[in-house]
Amino acid sequence: MFNTCIIKNIDSENHIVLGVELSPNDTYTIPDDKRIKASSDTNIITWVTEEKIQIGNGTVYFSDIGEQINYLISGLSNVSITNTDTDSNGRFIVRTAATIKGWHYQAHSIQFEVNKLDSIYNKDVDGNDLGFAEIKIYDDNGDECITQASADTDGVKTIVTWKPSYDFEVISGNIRQVVKETVDSYIYVRAKIATGYPSPNDYFPVNFIEGGINLNYIGSDEPLKTDGRASKLLKGSNGDHFEIIVNHDANLVNNENRHKMSVVFETYKDPISW
Repeated sequence: MFNTCIIKNIDSENHIVLGVELSPNDTYTIPDDKRIKASSDTNIITWVTEEKIQIGNGTVYFSDIGEQINYLISGLSNVSITNTDTDSNGRFIVRTAATIKGWHYQAHSIQFEVNKLDSIYNKDVDGNDLGFAEIKIYDDNGDECITQASADTDGVKTIVTWKPSYDFEVISGNIRQVVKETVDSYIYVRAKIATGYPSPNDYFPVNFIEGGINLNYIGSDEPLKTDGRASKLLKGSNGDHFEIIVNHDANLVNNENRHKMSVVFETYKDPISW
């Protein structure tokens, strides 16, 4: 299905590529069932750009970094492609599979109350806390409200972090609210992609909802549905995570309700984490 793609370790240190340890000058031919995962592997991309590994096609190793990455991502062969649209790098705009072979679908729900500490419900079927979601509230200065009293008085931003420990692909998501919001409250969703660099550059933000969707415009029976049309691999084991951000008025406790919400991520999931 794919062109032959070979990785050569040209560094003086060992590197683990897709679970295989390569000593200096060792090579590894990526099998077809790992090719899609390899094309999104941040370690491989980083090592190519740092000239620690080199990509080849079985005949030659490419000297240009951009050519190596392009070949890794788009080196398809024996695939019938009727859509010949290409991007600026000449790669076909096509998705060849729903997800990585052997992975399975899972919808994951997180419930919480805006501006309320310890309000997350994120448990398995037996009632055990899954442990990879947290809620924090911040005031207008960007300082964290560490007590509910300070959140009631000064909280203007609620951030729910969803950080699975497993690798996953996000397909789409939806947001529901128990009752219609009565004040202007704006929701954002962004992924934080681990870079491997120290703080404050340890994560690169990718905005999935930008501009601020006003919850005051959405009825209680009108869930907000988003669909990326194609799934995107995120490495939870590498620290990648999502942030659900709600900007709201201060003194929210005096409004009609402390807003209850549910956010559902539709994902494909690594079978190791069944």
